[in-house]
Amino acid sequence: MTFGKSERIVLFSVLGLLLIYCSDGVSSGKELMEQHCVGCHTLPDPDLLDRSSWENIVLPRMAAMMGVPGAEKQAFLGDYPVEQTSKLSAQEFEKIATYIIDLAPDAMTTTGKISQGSKSSFFRQVIPEYRFIPPSTTMVQLSSDGIITADANKKVLSKWDRRHRLVQTAEVGEGAVQMHPLEGGSLITVMGSFSPSDESTGYIMALPYAAGQAPQKIIDQLNRPVHAVYEDFDQDGLQDVVVCEYGKWRGRLSLFLQKQNGEYSGKTLLNQTGPIKSEVRDFDQDGLPDLMVLFGQGNEMIYTLMNLGGGNFDVQPVLKFSPSHGSSGFTMVDFDKDGLEDILYTAGDNADFGPIKRPYHGIYLYRCIVPGEKYELDWFQPLPGAYDAQAHDFDQDGDFDIAAISFFPDFSNDQPESFLYLENRGSGEFYVNNFVDENLGRWLVMDVADHDGDNDLDILLGSLTFEVPTRPTLTEHWANQGIPYILLENLIQPAK
Repeated sequence: MTFGKSERIVLFSVLGLLLIYCSDGVSSGKELMEQHCVGCHTLPDPDLLDRSSWENIVLPRMAAMMGVPGAEKQAFLGDYPVEQTSKLSAQEFEKIATYIIDLAPDAMTTTGKISQGSKSSFFRQVIPEYRFIPPSTTMVQLSSDGIITADANKKVLSKWDRRHRLVQTAEVGEGAVQMHPLEGGSLITVMGSFSPSDESTGYIMALPYAAGQAPQKIIDQLNRPVHAVYEDFDQDGLQDVVVCEYGKWRGRLSLFLQKQNGEYSGKTLLNQTGPIKSEVRDFDQDGLPDLMVLFGQGNEMIYTLMNLGGGNFDVQPVLKFSPSHGSSGFTMVDFDKDGLEDILYTAGDNADFGPIKRPYHGIYLYRCIVPGEKYELDWFQPLPGAYDAQAHDFDQDGDFDIAAISFFPDFSNDQPESFLYLENRGSGEFYVNNFVDENLGRWLVMDVADHDGDNDLDILLGSLTFEVPTRPTLTEHWANQGIPYILLENLIQPAK
């Protein structure tokens, strides 16, 4: 089944209109979507993507994923568990396709306000001399005595001193993404496979600092873990772990309860692929740690999990996004300083089928109305390919500014917005500065802390080389120069 030829589309549209609007009792394309497309994610609107993307990419994959008779399985799907018998006939799927193609826009338009500021800034860019070729940085962390990075290609964790000299490396496996402090060492979350996979090769390992002590896996056989939080969730005095196992098609949100002997007992909290990040809060003030979790990978949503005690949780959806939103990250911050933590959320993942311009990619602030239950959109800052945003008072004027990175910026621009600094001007207005040269790297990860102890906040960006089909020379340049990270050193005078 194909949807690429104009003659077929014309025939499609004519037949579809006849079938949809005749009074023979046959369901329309929209009604069929409402029946069959909401089992896995929210109902998509035709205007989420341009007509060409629907026609040539998404609809053929939808047909294959739904097991529509005659649909060819797409290479992208790999080991996707296609149902043997579809609930949709080929004729019914054609009605859906016709409905979508008729209403999809010819092209996507960007919305949202951008107040451009000057290119000058109070940050100084610092680049280490040692290089990783190609750079494959999956984690950056600022510490009081230096910098920690992880490289997926070399499969190592690296320590850099305050003068940006590489002083130590440790083999940890492919795709270390998080480092949690532990007495005498750290707990490292390792994906096991940076590339999309459902193989259970991920793990959490204890990495001791003392010489002669070997690292040890404390939890293994994880499905591509990307984030973990540590808390005594069942209130037995032992530290438990909630892991976002992103996976590919078979991810899940998992709880590992620690036992008296130090081992862990695992259970699934939410059997859904694509958990990205979780944060621990006590939303209902009952003394039990609750969770807020962001999911991507189609069924894109933010949930709260209210702790019922004994390792049990009540799952409640809080914010729902479209299946093509490309959720990439969130953090909780009391942006308006009213005593309630708001949600700063980014959408920008664009890796599934090439860089498609999406006007809803960017940075969102959702104001808290009821903690853990109700949040309302306050403002939106467009940023193609947004991957992370962190809110801090970088200029020390009393309000929150925002540092943001994009892993999929619009490379058709002369200066792709791979990094943005948003200076808060009040009333939802920002001066937007893009002062980091895109030739230095492609930013996948970011950390913020006072690296040099001068009472202001610095920004650390980690680079991972990833193909840009429209600019292959840029991809080659990143790979050859091998810059693993850059530090944006804050030079503003500390507040008196």
